[in-house]
Amino acid sequence: MDLILKIKELNSNIDRIEQLSNDLMEGLESKTQKIAKGLAREEKLAKENITVNAVCPGLTETARMDPMGRGEKWLNRVAEIPMGRVAKDEEIANLIGFLSSPRASYITGQAININGGYLTSR
Repeated sequence: MDLILKIKELNSNIDRIEQLSNDLMEGLESKTQKIAKGLAREEKLAKENITVNAVCPGLTETARMDPMGRGEKWLNRVAEIPMGRVAKDEEIANLIGFLSSPRASYITGQAININGGYLTSR
């Protein structure tokens, strides 16, 4: 299953897509969790020690965020994060690296939010 969402002219449409984005992300997180759990239950995968997990990052400092700028909307979103900052891409990569390592060999069927506490504060 592939989901491709194309958004053109992000700066001019940011107000209209903000609610859509929030609703879509909440729905995707729920579906992602269900997919990870469902695949983790597959005996063919489990018996081969194949783990299935989903990483659900929150707002992350990447070049892809540059079209948003770092104006009022950005600062308001950052202010909603209990840790008071956005994630660094290295922090997301570290979680993925851990889940891909032998140290996580018994972790499966999980959707792990990495968002500085954002979802728990809503």
